[in-house]
Amino acid sequence: MRLLLLSVMIIGVLAVSFAWARRGHPTEEADVPIPVTIEDRGEVRIGIAKGITVSQLLVGEEIEIAPADMVFPALTTPLTPGTRVVVKRAPAVAVAVDGGVRGIRGFDATVEELLSSHGIVLAPLDRVTPARDAWVFSGMEIRVTRVTEEDITIEEPIPFTTEYQENGELIYGRETVVEEGREGLARVEYHLRYENGREVKRKRIAYEVVAASTARIVERGTKIVALEIQEGIGSFYQYRGGFYAAHKTWPKGSHVKVTNLETGNWVVVTINDRGPYVEGRVIDLDLPAFEALAPRWKGVIPVRIERIES
Repeated sequence: MRLLLLSVMIIGVLAVSFAWARRGHPTEEADVPIPVTIEDRGEVRIGIAKGITVSQLLVGEEIEIAPADMVFPALTTPLTPGTRVVVKRAPAVAVAVDGGVRGIRGFDATVEELLSSHGIVLAPLDRVTPARDAWVFSGMEIRVTRVTEEDITIEEPIPFTTEYQENGELIYGRETVVEEGREGLARVEYHLRYENGREVKRKRIAYEVVAASTARIVERGTKIVALEIQEGIGSFYQYRGGFYAAHKTWPKGSHVKVTNLETGNWVVVTINDRGPYVEGRVIDLDLPAFEALAPRWKGVIPVRIERIES
């Protein structure tokens, strides 16, 4: 408040001096100092200028004006005693768009208006952050994501399935292909969405089978040919979580048919471990294999084991 009062007093004194000088020296009017006030970036200062324009005053005071800045009164306005020159700086914002970052200025009310005034045209699907109708402020960061969509139609193969059939004449574990499968062909229409040129979403909107696929037919052998047979107690342990078992001597990789002598249920397991080392026990089954023959709570069951040809 004191600074403002002091400014007013100084301007008043200078204005009186200016008027007195005009009466005493009318031919030297252009050389008489003119008191003015300059307001820029929130600061107010007193300037002394001769009979020149606002533009020349700012040049003399080394005040640079950017193209987007606004000056009141206009730059071409002649100065008179007590003139108050106000410089309004256009807000500076950073715009990330089209793979780069641009610095722009402007007094446009909204983000979309500002972008448009600098030749950045927004398509209807483009995503803008902050929103298009947000008010611009200095230091704002604007991000434009270019969004496009299109529909395409392409041909895609239809994978064939594999069907298995049992063959009692074929050794257990062996397979033979009866008929080869054949891929089919489909015509598929997709709706695609791109962001900054990169596909981000694909939705199938139509599907037409042009040629159906043909299944592959495979026969699996079920014939059991025993190479060695043992009977005793079967137990379980937790190993790999599959149809595996431990045997003291039979080769690892052997296929073994294990039959529960109480129920007649049987499974085929693969030997991949050694044991059990408890008297009377002939095989130690991985838990899933044991539970296929008996409840876990039984713990042990009488079994017949057959190492089979495979």
